[in-house]
Amino acid sequence: MSNELVVFDETGLTYTAKVLASDASTQVGSTVGLSPNGETPPAYVGDMPPEAVANTIYYVQFIESSVTRLAYFSRWDGSKLVAVGDWPTATQIKAEVDLALSDIHLDHLFASNYDPASKPGAATALLNELIEDDGGVSRYTANALENSPDTSAGIIADTVWAELLAAHSGVSGSAAEALTNANSLTVTAESIANAIISQVSTINLVSFLDGDGNLQIPIGSTVEFPINGSFPDDTTYAVLTIKRRLIDADSEAIMQIESAGGPGPAGLKVLNGAATTAAWASITLDQPNNMMNVKISDNATDQLEKATRLFLSVKRYNASDSYPHHDSQCSVVRIATRQH
Repeated sequence: MSNELVVFDETGLTYTAKVLASDASTQVGSTVGLSPNGETPPAYVGDMPPEAVANTIYYVQFIESSVTRLAYFSRWDGSKLVAVGDWPTATQIKAEVDLALSDIHLDHLFASNYDPASKPGAATALLNELIEDDGGVSRYTANALENSPDTSAGIIADTVWAELLAAHSGVSGSAAEALTNANSLTVTAESIANAIISQVSTINLVSFLDGDGNLQIPIGSTVEFPINGSFPDDTTYAVLTIKRRLIDADSEAIMQIESAGGPGPAGLKVLNGAATTAAWASITLDQPNNMMNVKISDNATDQLEKATRLFLSVKRYNASDSYPHHDSQCSVVRIATRQH
């Protein structure tokens, strides 16, 4: 019998065919092995089972490996398969596939609009349960994301701190390189204590303005520091003021100190926005040496609270006017030891 079962496909595959009775389940004869015919276009051919009866309707399944690739509903006329009706065109097949995809709403994935405010299909379908409306834009629901990894700032920070430096160091100028270098430093309790003791006199904690002109005031310690600069002979007095904001009134200042020679009593005028004991602070002008000395007692600093980015200003006054002398930032800090 001539080869009558034919399927066109690329070369290098393994094809078999099953002929089923009109009930589409009862196999007629044995499974047929198909062989490439070596022609162009390539095709796989095999003989119809001898059990096939002429003028009978059969289903033919072509199987590539274990996957059923095609199923034809045909009539065997004794010498060849004859299609029952016309074979569908490519356009007809595409239309049927499009209809099938539309029926189960898969077309909304890419081919047509998905409106999260009016979801297609069942409300409890998987995609509809994962998506909600955000002003006309799709977004995942809270339930869809509740088991996703936590990306809060705290978790990210903990993850970064837990990461091994060895996996990230080696890049010049990187934070990992700096931390790796810092890790090689040896800091002992004794070295810390010695550093603190070197800053503490038997009477006062002496704090100077740093290179940027910023002052640090330790809480609970007597602070004494100079402010250098020209104090002309006509200077009658000077005032030092520390505020949280430049726009704050003098009466709202964290601290205001006035030297002798001014309109009011010399000493500490304002502490934490209120009148206070004048003797707790002083300013002494040293015009020959172009400087003034400021001293703040521990009674005053003990009432301060830790703060940064405070505004410090010094003004000098003569008989007719005032002049800005010094402006900088300062901070109030806590220290490990405290002098009284």
